[in-house]
Amino acid sequence: MRIALSIEHPAWAYQFRHLVGELRRQGHEVLLLAIDKDNSYALLGAFGLAYTRIAPTTGVGILQKGWLFFLTTWRMYRACRRFRPDVLLGRASPMLALCAFFLGLPHILFEDTEHSRFSLEFCRRFSTRIITPSSFTRNLGPKQVRCPIYKELFYLHPSVFTPDPLAVREQGLDPSRPFVLVRLVAWTASHDFGLSGLSPDDQTRFVERLATVAQVVVSCEGPTPEGLRPYAYRLPVERMHHLLAQATLYVGEGATMASEASVLGVHSVYLNPLGLGYLSEQERRYDLVRCFGGRDRYERGLEAAMALLADPSFAARGREKGQRLLAACQDPNPLFLEMALKAGIRTAQ
Repeated sequence: MRIALSIEHPAWAYQFRHLVGELRRQGHEVLLLAIDKDNSYALLGAFGLAYTRIAPTTGVGILQKGWLFFLTTWRMYRACRRFRPDVLLGRASPMLALCAFFLGLPHILFEDTEHSRFSLEFCRRFSTRIITPSSFTRNLGPKQVRCPIYKELFYLHPSVFTPDPLAVREQGLDPSRPFVLVRLVAWTASHDFGLSGLSPDDQTRFVERLATVAQVVVSCEGPTPEGLRPYAYRLPVERMHHLLAQATLYVGEGATMASEASVLGVHSVYLNPLGLGYLSEQERRYDLVRCFGGRDRYERGLEAAMALLADPSFAARGREKGQRLLAACQDPNPLFLEMALKAGIRTAQ
């Protein structure tokens, strides 16, 4: 069977790496259509996954994003025409959904981000099946299938991931002392329109306050401000989750990393006005996340982080909560694999 899958963000490379590996082990041909967003190409290379370069970036302005949308759709369409897949897989990619429509092929996708409205509207019309977590707050109609999964379990479920404790020393940290992993986003995604974070100086002051009670590692989506360079994450990008799994606390603007922390049994403080169903569930049901979305989110979030770090037992309680979360969820890789192969078989027939 021939399967085409798009990688349009580093998180997608993480999410589908094991699925792609299993498909290829079973003898299926897989075409990876990759867009160079942040470290997508580097990650795919580090994972040893062959891919086809489609576009250099996702764009930063309305005009540039519009042009790249049409360019990317055309390049994906041409690549799929040459490859002749039986089924298309991935996330809520409007470009791949259009390719599936024009080629008359099934498009099976996973999505957990309610505010990806533009992408989801395309996929509601042109895709075949939309798999979402049970916590997803939007009703996408008859194509939607709700499952007790989180996307982070595609690559952090114990069946495919074992944390390496050596990552702590590789980062230059003292394993006997607590450390906080901070994630700062660039605020350039389409769903970030009209939103912004702290200035570089305020980011530095925020991190320096955390550093008075714990070691701090900072991961920036964009360039690292000068004041944060002493705290910068400096391991290979594919080692990030090995470090996160050992963290005492995650604090950041990135929703994906907050959920990654949850499935690894690490508490998090999420600083972003964009609410998500899966984070709300992880906060309400498992008490692993503290969500702050107002204008004063950084002040309130910092207070919450300092209070958590003052409790010497909360890290151990996080591991217990993480085990409860895992027990309530399915392993998403076999589930997604089965749906994809069934759709491809019907097309091949």
